[in-house]
Amino acid sequence: GLKNDAIRNPQSEIRDATRGFTYVELIFIALVLSILLVSAFPQLLRRRSLVELERTAFEVVQMLRAARTLAITQATPIAWVWDPNARYIQLTVQPTQGAAVPVQGRLGVPKTVPAGIALEILQAGTPVQDVQFFPDGTSEPTTLVISGTAGSSFQISVDGSTSQVAIQ
Repeated sequence: GLKNDAIRNPQSEIRDATRGFTYVELIFIALVLSILLVSAFPQLLRRRSLVELERTAFEVVQMLRAARTLAITQATPIAWVWDPNARYIQLTVQPTQGAAVPVQGRLGVPKTVPAGIALEILQAGTPVQDVQFFPDGTSEPTTLVISGTAGSSFQISVDGSTSQVAIQ
């Protein structure tokens, strides 16, 4: 029969192998890929939120460490300031008299905190909007909690006696 002809004639196998996919097979593959993409989409959004939260937490840590370094090297108090209404963080010089002014250069440029990320800054359990760093290497002991919409959060601690910044 026909089955024996296919075994004896390699040309018939080649012809069958090169005929390609039918429209039904292509539609089935497209359907399966669509289902996979739809089921993976929420996970991709959660992952994106977590990456944005991590990036923001590390930017906050970098700015806190920069404030500490500036306070020591410039021998002047530096404040790390959070503006919750404008949703940005900025470093300012705290002169002995007069109003605070932004730090010069790129460190003085405000950093925007993305919507959906909450910042809570506590000193002795009281909410505040800034952290002071002093020229002698000390600071106000502070805890910052950065949380995102996915329920994840980071806690950042500023040690008062050394002004060292740690993230957990």
